[in-house]
Amino acid sequence: MSEISQGFSTALTLLGTANTELLSIVWLSLKVSGIAVMIASLLALPFGAWLALVRFPGRQSLIAVLNGMMGLPPVVVGLLVYLALSREVHWGHWDPLFREITERNMTVAIHIGTSGGLLPTPSMESPADVGITLLNINIAEAVADLLFSPLLLKFPTLRVMMSEGCIGWVPFLRERADAEYRNHRYWTKADLGDLKPSDLLARHFLFCFHEDDFGLSVRHQVGIDQIAWECDFPHADSTWPRSPELLWNSIKSFPENEIEKITWANAARFLAIDPFEKIARSDATVGALRARAAHVDTSPIAGGGMR
Repeated sequence: MSEISQGFSTALTLLGTANTELLSIVWLSLKVSGIAVMIASLLALPFGAWLALVRFPGRQSLIAVLNGMMGLPPVVVGLLVYLALSREVHWGHWDPLFREITERNMTVAIHIGTSGGLLPTPSMESPADVGITLLNINIAEAVADLLFSPLLLKFPTLRVMMSEGCIGWVPFLRERADAEYRNHRYWTKADLGDLKPSDLLARHFLFCFHEDDFGLSVRHQVGIDQIAWECDFPHADSTWPRSPELLWNSIKSFPENEIEKITWANAARFLAIDPFEKIARSDATVGALRARAAHVDTSPIAGGGMR
């Protein structure tokens, strides 16, 4: 009950102080609702008048159907509208976009915030820590969705970079997807031809991490050519400004060629870029770059992200 009363108290405080952000949200809600009512009225009022004045066979049945439809919960109507208008990758609507992407040798980047769904929590009472803990793993849903979509078969050169999701979960997803396909494709009607989900995973994806010591310990099961480091700046999960030190502690025992791949080479290859086109490699080291930015203050500031 304390959380509920605190919520009411906060809401009343925001209303009483005429909080500008709250007022803008209220205004947007009223504007959207008002526009929806106007559009509905333009359609419904003439039709209602016609239905009231004109007599025709089946009129009473039509009225009964319309009355029943008006009793439907709005969430059901919204779901039906979504299904009617939804444009998913499974249905081919976005094929022209992905055709253009592959023809231009571009890379698709999917982040945890755009991979679908909200913060995953078991219940409404779960603290924010639960959703944040599960957030990175949640990106696996988008990978599985793409593996069993027709998209990767239609565009065999498509490259998809999964950002912010880390890598420790990848070996299990690879194994599980192959087992699902082996055991269930007869009734799910999935057809990947001569390929397995693991083949598509290896052909199309790059997985990015900022902190994942376990994932690095199984890097060969992930795919040493499919791993790229990121610092996740400016999010709260970011390792910046101590990113080089933290990363080095995790990879310093690796062979040099693997360090090269993880730190820059895999990303450069996957994104089809030359990182040393505009700057010499000797000028792109941690020491050289920090020397150029010596005037930048990187000391922590309390509440700095809220300013």
